[in-house]
Amino acid sequence: MIRTSKHILKYSNGCKIDELEKVFKDYKEDLQLYINLIYEDKLPLEKRLSTKDLPINKLVHSTWRSIVYINASEVVRSLRELERKKRYRKYKKVYAYFKKKNRQLEFLDKRFSELNLKYKKVPDIKRISITLNTNIFDIQAGDFFDKFIKIRLPFFYFRGKKKITETIHIPIKWHRHSLRYKDWKRKDTIQLEEINGNFYATFFYEKEEIEKKTEGTDLGIDIGYKKLIVTSNNEVYGKNLFSIYQQISEKKQKSKNFKQMLVFRDNEINRSCNQLKLDSVKSLFIEDLKNVKHKNKFGSKINNKIQRWSYFKVISKLERMSEEQGVNLVKVLPAYTSQACSLCGFVDSKSRRGEVFECTNCKMILDADLNASRNILHRGVYRPSTTEDNLNNLKLRS
Repeated sequence: MIRTSKHILKYSNGCKIDELEKVFKDYKEDLQLYINLIYEDKLPLEKRLSTKDLPINKLVHSTWRSIVYINASEVVRSLRELERKKRYRKYKKVYAYFKKKNRQLEFLDKRFSELNLKYKKVPDIKRISITLNTNIFDIQAGDFFDKFIKIRLPFFYFRGKKKITETIHIPIKWHRHSLRYKDWKRKDTIQLEEINGNFYATFFYEKEEIEKKTEGTDLGIDIGYKKLIVTSNNEVYGKNLFSIYQQISEKKQKSKNFKQMLVFRDNEINRSCNQLKLDSVKSLFIEDLKNVKHKNKFGSKINNKIQRWSYFKVISKLERMSEEQGVNLVKVLPAYTSQACSLCGFVDSKSRRGEVFECTNCKMILDADLNASRNILHRGVYRPSTTEDNLNNLKLRS
């Protein structure tokens, strides 16, 4: 298991911040240079390259130039892979068209890898992160502050005839999230970022995976828009998220208030999920909501609010919690969980009336989200092999 904690570097004095700004400015310039040279075939694309083969521009320190090259090669590989996949999708369509028309036989005789397509020029780098290893930084104890990050900068000064590497000591404080990992092993890398004029350091922690529980209770969860989490044992978390989504939808896109509300939403999602107790839970069943925002028939006003839902953040948080506590997390198909009766199993869209579920068959009345969470639990426990065809047949029989 790998986890991270991010720390704002706001406790540094102005001189240290100026040094960091210069590092980021020079690093970004060299990163762009190396990427351009790779695309122009003036620099080979390798995972690592000897510093003797790397041009000296802004960063004269050899270790820093090596870090920049590794970053540049990762960026280029990632962009080329994305471009390759996009082109391959187009290639399949063109190939199918010519195959059907029996045209361009010379093209049909070639494989995709034989087309010798050239890559486009990489776009300008706008935002960067710098990954440092222990060759560049140390973590040292502090008195008033919890720790200091000692960073060896890519700059030198002379003491007589001796060339000395410049260093800075940046103070940090632990916070509630980072203290959760105090017993974990801290990895030998940190990541520096500049976001909205502030600098941040991210620490990485690792721990062996916990064995999955073999004893305990089963719990179904309905992840909703108005109520974030409703469990099959009638516990509700995140009732205030609906008002937060509304506030976000009213803010101007990309404005300062808009970004602040997004951060506030994410914090509230984490806080609400943390209230869910999994100590006695063996298996947690949730809906697989990966396509919930696609191909829906809602109006633009509703869609504007739904896109602030960020269900994937909820699922991601539940996945991490389950992994840390040895809980088996199982995703089930969501079809008809809101239309089926959790008591008799009858499926009817008319049974769902807003926040209330009233079965048209057995007349049971229940909170709609609670009914859905129990259906999710039943589907996970009693129908683990349910497929889309099975569900369609179930709907037809009902």
